[in-house]
Amino acid sequence: MSGQARRVFEEAPPMGKRAFYYDNVLWEVSERPARQSDIQGKSHLVFASDSCIRRVRNFPENWRELLPGELYDLSWRI
Repeated sequence: MSGQARRVFEEAPPMGKRAFYYDNVLWEVSERPARQSDIQGKSHLVFASDSCIRRVRNFPENWRELLPGELYDLSWRI
């Protein structure tokens, strides 16, 4: 995981975390609490691979139960 991805993951303790492979790429996804400066005040998911980081604000409560392909599709809801 790149330094940038590591900083995003270390910004706050995760509320849930999971790893999955999609197209031979390892992805780590974690649910993070909202930052104090976040006016929406909602938790978000952070998806990280060696070459990409995505933050998703609108996600289903059962995201931990989704299949790898479903998680990958969810990661595009930026």
